Formats: sequence, C-alpha cells, structure tokens
Amino acid sequence: MFTQNRNTDEPFRGLIITGGCLEAAFAASYFSRCKWDHIIAADAGLKICNEAGIFPEIIVGDFDSLIPGEKGPDMGGQKLLEKYEQAGSLIRRFKPEKDLTDTQIGVEAAMQAGCGQVHVLGGTGTRLDHVLGNLQVMEMALKPYCLL
Repeated sequence: MFTQNRNTDEPFRGLIITGGCLEAAFAASYFSRCKWDHIIAADAGLKICNEAGIFPEIIVGDFDSLIPGEKGPDMGGQKLLEKYEQAGSLIRRFKPEKDLTDTQIGVEAAMQAGCGQVHVLGGTGTRLDHVLGNLQVMEMALKPYCLL
C-alpha cells in the first residue's frame, strides 16, 4: 500500500488528519495546496476527511472518538469505517489502553512509509492529555529523516 513510483528527489509528503479543533473546509483547502504521497486519518479525523472529500489510504486509532460506545450509540462512525475499508483504505485498530495517541500512531505510520515531511492537521481540542501528547510528536521531527 505504501509504495510509490516517483521521479523526484523530494521527500515523500504525508498528511495526517486528526480529530480535535479542525474544520472540514480548512482541511479541504490545506489538502488542495500540494500533492500528498500518503494520507492518514487518525480516529475522529476520518469524519473530517469524509466531510472534506479527502480519501485516506490508511486509518489508524482505537476509534474511541469515532465510535463513542459507552457515550451513546453512534453507528455512523462504524458505518464510516466500513465505507472506507470497502473502498480500499487500510484500517489499523489499536486497543484503547496504549501509550501513544492516535496522532502519534499516524505519524509513525507516515514515517514508516518513508515520509520526509509530515503535516498534521488537528490534534488540539478539549483533552489536555491528547494535546500534550501530540506536542510531544514534534520530537519525532528531530530524527534526521523527517520534517514535521
């Protein structure tokens, strides 16, 4: 899934769309600004992708935000996952008891795909633990092969 034939020396560009404070119109505008080699949705970022008309090749997360479960029935999130899976997106599910945020998992997937530039949209919102965890993702950019 993460193979690309290119005739350029520029690094692969990855776009990660997460939940949090992000409007679909902004995501669509940002998406249209350049060519992306890899597009990844992290958990509730899939809703933003769907609203913005952006097709992620991979979707990661524990999906606690996309499919709230105990917070109330939301079959819309499950149906959205099934829609993208049937269309060819790779779904990578993780247990809610994990050490990384869904955004961090998305960044790692982009780096594993060979992205030398990773752009993250979203990642801020009402949960301070997620905001702080996502700020720590910036440390990954210190690795010599990735500009975040």
